[in-house]
Amino acid sequence: MAATELYSTPLFDDADLVAYWRLENNAEDSKNSYDGTASNITYAAGKFGTAAVGNGSNGYITMGVQSALNITTGNATWSFWMRFTSFANQPMCFSNGLYNTYGYFFRVPSAGLAYFRSNQSGAHQDIPIEHALSVDTTYFITITKSGTTINIYVNGSLDGTGSITNPTSSTEPFYLLNYTPTGLTLSPSGWIDDFAVFSSVLTTTEISNLYNGWPSGYLPRMSLLGTG
Repeated sequence: MAATELYSTPLFDDADLVAYWRLENNAEDSKNSYDGTASNITYAAGKFGTAAVGNGSNGYITMGVQSALNITTGNATWSFWMRFTSFANQPMCFSNGLYNTYGYFFRVPSAGLAYFRSNQSGAHQDIPIEHALSVDTTYFITITKSGTTINIYVNGSLDGTGSITNPTSSTEPFYLLNYTPTGLTLSPSGWIDDFAVFSSVLTTTEISNLYNGWPSGYLPRMSLLGTG
């Protein structure tokens, strides 16, 4: 089976889906009202339809300061598809924080060992993946937060896990494809697609189904069938 766009699965109707950017030639939130504002971003072929493409320097999409995306305690899931042509500037996939101060972010260093970082005043914890990502390769990334436990899945399989201290509440905007404190210079050369944020932990089965294809027997959303 082929990978399934989240929009065409039961997860789109999940009450815990906080925000969902399909990135179909725009940065609108398809689930709620957290529409993004894009700067120096283009749209090109991605995993499903189009994806948001960074420019390798100052491109970004910002949703502004949003309490629903300022995740501290409790549970959460971030999921998205990505394909970068370079890791040279150690690009950001998403961010809502400031190093050793507050919030969180997910970054790909030049060696490809992507990591999730939780920040507090004067401290931080990094949870890296175990196997380096490669350029010019499409990946499905899922990060789950169950209390203070972070699990990172790459292409549906667990590839990094560890414990954090909960991030301190952030006053930074939520960004895709960049990070405020560096002057917005960490945009990747490459794209992200189908980005979702949940206020719960997706199960391993749900993560696998998004990557491998949703099981047969599920009726797609009526809008996809052209009848609603």
